Amino acid sequence: MHGSNQPFLTIMTPTWNRAHLLPRLYASLVRQGVTSSCFEWLIIDDGSTDRTAEYLASLAPDAPFPLRVIRLENGGKHRAINAGAQHIQGRWAMIVDSDDYLVEGSLDHFIEFLMIWDSDQSVGMIMSKMRFLNGNHAQTVFPRNVGKIRYYKRAALTEVIDCTFSFRKEAILLFPYPEVIGEKFMAHGWLPNAMSERFFSVFYDDVVVCAEYQKDGVSSNPVTIRSKNPVSAMHVYRIMSLYPQTFKRRLKNNLSFWRYFFHAKWKGKVVSDEDIPKPWPSIYVAPLSWMLASFDKFRRRPRAVFDQSRSYPHELK
Repeated sequence: MHGSNQPFLTIMTPTWNRAHLLPRLYASLVRQGVTSSCFEWLIIDDGSTDRTAEYLASLAPDAPFPLRVIRLENGGKHRAINAGAQHIQGRWAMIVDSDDYLVEGSLDHFIEFLMIWDSDQSVGMIMSKMRFLNGNHAQTVFPRNVGKIRYYKRAALTEVIDCTFSFRKEAILLFPYPEVIGEKFMAHGWLPNAMSERFFSVFYDDVVVCAEYQKDGVSSNPVTIRSKNPVSAMHVYRIMSLYPQTFKRRLKNNLSFWRYFFHAKWKGKVVSDEDIPKPWPSIYVAPLSWMLASFDKFRRRPRAVFDQSRSYPHELK
């Protein structure tokens, strides 16, 4: 396989206060049976206040593969990914959350697949299937015999809902997530859409990562977390509206952009066209978006604080 002293793949894990879940992920990496020089584990500790630092320090002396930890002040998963990207030693980086773990024996085949596409510099992202802890597969159905494709064109073939993303090092460095002052969440979809025009994507039709979504996950209250981070949400829906798409998808993206524009405005945040150009002619959907945002604002919801391992909220009773 990979003959260089440098790892071929960096497994990058942003985490916040998930010391109780990290042992499962670590054990799954140990069980891979892959030559230790093929991959490294890079953990970005996003200001954890539990025993995360102590646990990771205890692993370092005996880990059978390179293990490095970067500690940051708490700022959100997207900031952690930006920081971690600066320290990637592999040619590719797979983002594996702290509540995920790798399927036994999956990494060897996946690295071989990466090596096939590594020489094609136009390919910047690999999407692999995901499975849930209960054994169910994610809803994403990958098309067969597609080869490389622009990420934004994948919507005509499949709805990418849950999958594992791996990025070429050069690609993830070229497209850092926007960092908005006072906001700690940006949906991961910004990155694959941002690099879509520059790099192709490839489907890997097998499971590498098994996920266990937590009760405090973003899926439990996505509107709440986006309304608390409205400018970041605007960045996401703006980038998603740039490419050719069906009328239904464009309408949804434009409605969402303006929905969070009003949330940002009500929070006193100034967003200029220079910062985030408004999709055109989506202004015509602004009245409906205002109604949706008003409903978000006045309906009764639990207060949320952020769990930065996925940058998702804990719901407080």
